[in-house]
Formats: sequence, C-alpha cells, structure tokens
Amino acid sequence: MILFFSIFGASFIPRYSLTPVFEFTNISEIGNWTLLGNALNKKSHLQLTSEAAKEFGAVCQRVPTLFNDWMVYLELSIEDYKPGDGFYFYYSDQVCQLTTEDIKGFSIWINTSSESADGSYPIYFGAYDGINITKFEYLNIGNVTFPKTTKKLFLLFQKLSDIVKVSSCETSIAGQYKDLFIFSYPTLINRGYFSFVAKNSNTSGTSFSLHTVQTYSNEPLQEIFDPKIESHNRKIIYSRYYERQLKKKGRRSKMPKSLFYISQLKEIQNVTGTDIMLKDAIDIIIELYERSMNSITSGALERIIRNRLEIPLNTAQDKIEAASENLNATRESLEDLWIELNHKIKGIRSEAVISMESIKKEMMEAVKDISIGKCGLESALGLEPQKNEAIIEILRKIALVELVIYIIFFIYKHRKTNGFKGGKSD
Repeated sequence: MILFFSIFGASFIPRYSLTPVFEFTNISEIGNWTLLGNALNKKSHLQLTSEAAKEFGAVCQRVPTLFNDWMVYLELSIEDYKPGDGFYFYYSDQVCQLTTEDIKGFSIWINTSSESADGSYPIYFGAYDGINITKFEYLNIGNVTFPKTTKKLFLLFQKLSDIVKVSSCETSIAGQYKDLFIFSYPTLINRGYFSFVAKNSNTSGTSFSLHTVQTYSNEPLQEIFDPKIESHNRKIIYSRYYERQLKKKGRRSKMPKSLFYISQLKEIQNVTGTDIMLKDAIDIIIELYERSMNSITSGALERIIRNRLEIPLNTAQDKIEAASENLNATRESLEDLWIELNHKIKGIRSEAVISMESIKKEMMEAVKDISIGKCGLESALGLEPQKNEAIIEILRKIALVELVIYIIFFIYKHRKTNGFKGGKSD
C-alpha cells in the first residue's frame, strides 16, 4: 500500500479487486467480475488467451465505479509469444466493452503485433466523449517491455478529476514507475466500468494472463449500490454470450459432414488412439469455404480492400504525378523547339529574299552583256548555237529561282495559317 500512497499522496481504499487465489462464486464469475470468451481460471492467474490464433478472452466488471477518482494496478504477463493483436484496457459507460465501436470513455492498447528491435511494444491511448462526432483514433504514448526473466509487466492507470495518467514498470519496486502519458480530458465520463481484453490475430497468438487487478478510490462511495444494476448487467453480458453462441451454432449447422467426421474422429481417438480417413475431403472444403464466406464482416472486407487496393492505388497515383511532371517538361521543350524553328524559318526567308535580289542583279548584268543590239532581225533569227545555249541557261536560272521562292513562300504561309486552316500558330 505504501507504493500507492506515494503516487497519489493520499490514502486509497481498495475496491472490487481481483487477487489470487481466484475462486468462482458463480458460473464464469469471480466476485463482481465475469470471464468471457476463452478466459480460464488457473487459480493463481486468469489466462485470457492461449497461443492459438483467433482467440479472445475478457474479464469484465459488472459493478460500475461509484467514485470519480480511481487507480487501477495491473500485473500482466505473456507466454509463447507470436505476433498478435494485443491487450486492451477499457473504461466505458457500457458494461463489458470489447471493442472501440460505440465507446464512450477511453481505451489503452498494448500492440503485440509490432515488436521493436529492443523487444518493446508500442502502447496507445484513445478517448471519445460521445458528444463530438470524430473518428476514434489511438495515440502512440510510448513503449513497454515484458522482461525476459519474469515476462511480467506492471501497469498503473489513474484518473484524477479530468486527468488521465498511464505509468509502467518492469518490477513491482516502489519509485521505479515511468510515466508514459498524462492527459487532461474535461469531458471524460465520471462513472463507468473496467474491462480487460486480450485478442489474438487470425494467424497467430500469444498467451496473455492477468495475475492481479487492484482498483482503488480516494473517496468513500457517494451512493448506495443497487443490486439490480449487477443483475441487469449480468443479463446483458450473458445475452451477448448466448448471441455469440447462437451465431456459431447457426454457422456450424451448415457443416453437417464436417461435424459428423469430427465427432467420429474424437470417439476413435479416445478409444483407440488412432486416426480415421476423411473420405469426403472435397465436401468438407466446400462447407468450410461457404462458412468462411458467411463469416466475412464489413470490418474484414475493409481490411482486405485496404491491403489489396490502397497501396497499389497510392503507387499508381505517384506514377501519374511523375508522368504529369514529365509531360509539362516535354511540353515546354516542344514550345522552345518550335520557337527556335520559327526563328530559323524567318532567317531562311530573309536569306532567300537577299539571294533573289542578288541573282536578279546578276541576271540583269548577264543580259546587258549580250549584244542583242549588234544583230538585226535576220541575225536574231540566225543566232549561233553558243548564244542560243546562253539564253536558255539564263531562262533556266530564272525558272529555278522562281521555284525556290515559291517553295519558301508555301512553307511560310503553311506555318502562318496553321496548315491553311486559319489562325495564328503562336
């Protein structure tokens, strides 16, 4: 008790604690607590799950806290570790909170599916006041470690007015607790229920065990406990249990061959210790497939869709963005190239005009050199072959120059009119 006095600085009164040796006071009940799922009473501890996959176990408080400020001291251990879902602590306004769905209160989660290089596990905190319509999200508040020697972790969850405090320690020695999280939450519920839940993944599991749960308050009970509340909560818990059993029974009723062979196998194994041959394996596989299809939930579909589509879609989006950037760069390069070609075409046009003028002058000089005036009409009709060839050569040059000018003019007009469609090319 000295440990708890030093943390709070005040005397705390034990309330609704769970300490060994654990003895059932009713079916699946130990005092004011109820065991659910795969939870087992091992006398010295409460085993919430084994190393089997898909298991879950819970210890739920049937009596609400009748005080505002409290502390929960917890001893938790793990065995046969394989990556799994983890351990949850819930403080909620509903009895036996098993998930964060519709939670009003807060939750603390030790995520054993993600182990760090130093052997520690991340721990998360999430809260919802039931008023603000916001998505429930966990906040990473640190890491905790299960020592390899004892494999036991000591945790303290405290609520003082509107402040929540989470501490951890690898030993039970006073003064060695490390504060992981201190948070003020003005709209946090004042009265609620404690629930301890362990879950294994669909492929592997860890054996979680509760060794001690001690709850304390620093104030006397402010109201008299109504036994009808516990009776009502017991009905709620068992209604959930039977509802789950009915769902399982309904699914199993669709597997007659599997159930028949399983019962025969158990009988023969108990009597002779030998196995039997399953001749209708195909029918059993079909039944298992149909049952698994009927067992798919919206949450499972959401996880499948996220794993199968979200990553490829993000990759495709990155590629599209990269291609868009390359397209813009290519467009800019084409524009620069077209400006350069336009400039060169204009230069060719200018050079052609200058060349035309030069050729024109040369032609005029050549014509002047021909002494047409020295000959009369008779001589003109009887020109010598050499002079005829000179005149023909001059005409050929004139025709060639005109052809070149016409081609340059055609290219220039084709560019200016966008392929003779009208409009500017700029």
